[in-house]
Amino acid sequence: MAIDSTHFIAFAEGRKNNATDSGDIDLIQKRITFDRLTNNLTVGPIEVVAPGTGNTRGNPTPLLIKQGARAGRLLLFYNGNIHSDVERLVVEGKSKDVRRAYLRYSDDGGLTYSPEQEITSARKPDWRWHAFGPSNGIQMVGGLAPNRLVIPGNYSDASKIFHSFLLLSDDNGETFYIGAISSKDSSGEISIAEFALGNIYASMRTGHDAFTDQPAFPTEGARWIGISTDGGLSFSQEYRESAAPSGSVHGGATVLSENDRGLPVLVLSAPPNKGRTNLTLHATEDGKTFFNRHQVTNGSSGYSNMLDLGRNLLGLFYEFTDENGKFHAKIVVYDVADSYRPD
Repeated sequence: MAIDSTHFIAFAEGRKNNATDSGDIDLIQKRITFDRLTNNLTVGPIEVVAPGTGNTRGNPTPLLIKQGARAGRLLLFYNGNIHSDVERLVVEGKSKDVRRAYLRYSDDGGLTYSPEQEITSARKPDWRWHAFGPSNGIQMVGGLAPNRLVIPGNYSDASKIFHSFLLLSDDNGETFYIGAISSKDSSGEISIAEFALGNIYASMRTGHDAFTDQPAFPTEGARWIGISTDGGLSFSQEYRESAAPSGSVHGGATVLSENDRGLPVLVLSAPPNKGRTNLTLHATEDGKTFFNRHQVTNGSSGYSNMLDLGRNLLGLFYEFTDENGKFHAKIVVYDVADSYRPD
């Protein structure tokens, strides 16, 4: 998340005892300074933002308010559950408690945060699993709802089938309500970007229903894509995107302000296979035709997110595992001036 043109924050889960999704997990951050003369990054130490205190705090999904009365406020959405409530127990309705939605905010660029507050309006009473992002939210600039805050998430109910959704706020994060809900079974973790005249482009993980008898996504490597033309109230289009291959894993989505042709460019990131290797970037000017595929790495690569740094620079944040199975995170800056345009 960019606080300004030279200061960023990378959020992650601090999994203390093992690499599983539940347990004793803190929500952590590292603050980053970007030198625009050299494109070098200076990364600060780990800071605990939301302690799990023996339980789980995860799925960090930040949003910076850039316009309106709360301009400059950083909102941090995340989830929490009892340490022993693993995902399967929650999805099957056998957990001790539900997955809860939380919010903290910072008015000083991530130096300090407000106390944790629960957002009960972020979930419906019959939802079991609930997870933000894990990516970032956006504040709308154009379209039918300028200044609206949009936060991506996914849930499951008694059917044990996952669906993506959008959480909305029209008062700078004071209150929230649920907007678009994907009609597509097995849509899950989600990234969003404002693209093409105020439309929201949502890239949704597929094949996330490990707790049902449903088969995995029928088209290998295809993500669900949702298009909202009403500011996130609904998805007017939903389809599989096979032109930007992806395994069943969370992927990033961002829009570069413009390429050397003066056009905005939508960039997606994800490993193109089941093995979570060979993280690849895909670019498009119209949301349909992908004209550039840049493979970032030949090795391990999993969840990812991206950031438009301006002046044709793209920031990429992704996870990988080493030969001992230990998780790491890597931050890379790309100069894409000549890369993201049609041949």
